[in-house]
Amino acid sequence: LPLLRDKHVFVAKKGGDDGDAQDSDGDNADIGPGPDPIWDEVIACRAKGEADLAITKAGDEKNVDPALWYCRHVNNLKLRMPPGVLTQLPSEISQLMSLTTLIVSNNALKQLPEELVSLQYMKNLEFTDNAVESLPDGMGDLEHLEVVDACRNKLTSVEPLKGLANLVTLKLDQNKIKSLSLSYKKLTRLGTLSASHNEISSLDEKMGRLGALTSLNLSNNNLAQIPCELGDLSEKVLHHLNLDDNPLKDHKAKKILEKGRAPIKELLAHLRKEAESGKGKKKKGKKQE
Repeated sequence: LPLLRDKHVFVAKKGGDDGDAQDSDGDNADIGPGPDPIWDEVIACRAKGEADLAITKAGDEKNVDPALWYCRHVNNLKLRMPPGVLTQLPSEISQLMSLTTLIVSNNALKQLPEELVSLQYMKNLEFTDNAVESLPDGMGDLEHLEVVDACRNKLTSVEPLKGLANLVTLKLDQNKIKSLSLSYKKLTRLGTLSASHNEISSLDEKMGRLGALTSLNLSNNNLAQIPCELGDLSEKVLHHLNLDDNPLKDHKAKKILEKGRAPIKELLAHLRKEAESGKGKKKKGKKQE
């Protein structure tokens, strides 16, 4: 098929750059145009070929317009339904092959569909303030994913995120996560990691390899120790650190953190000293893959 230059209708070749774009209809040629749209927003989007679609519904709206899932040219979709209405996303979401941003925050989602992993060009996924308990197993295959904001859900594990290598921002605050099982050596671009108000009891020593990390928030967890390998983080890069309200056993580290704003340089120096003295060997977090 010939290449299309319309910026609103594309699918990048798998494993290629964003510039290697093809017509997404080639992958969905057998789907057809779908039902006639009901919502004004969908009518306008399809008529004008708009790449951005933001929909917020209130009142007695009970169902999503089925035609929404046939807007295959949309790159950025934001959908918010009235409280309690949107409890799941349909499998038809897989038809939105051009999607790079999906924002479904402030709904009542209990899970994310497995079909989500077919959206291979997703860069930004936000589903804050829902009731999602687990992530699709194949999420690690979303190789272009840069932003995941899953705050205020019911997640207990982030294991499906281990395959991701291009994450820049990962927000997991106010869930029920017990372990940050991530492939830290792959996360060379991760700048923000926030997982406050969870149930994390130990940290992987490999977290010290996050050379691009500028902000780390692990406050309000169950951390008793800080692995000395976190001293490998650079105070020139790390500008925000919050480990408040953890039951730390390292009294000196706890005293440093109680000083208030930005004790980063002093804390990292303390962790390096602990590592050099060998005391930190007793304080390593549980090793993870």
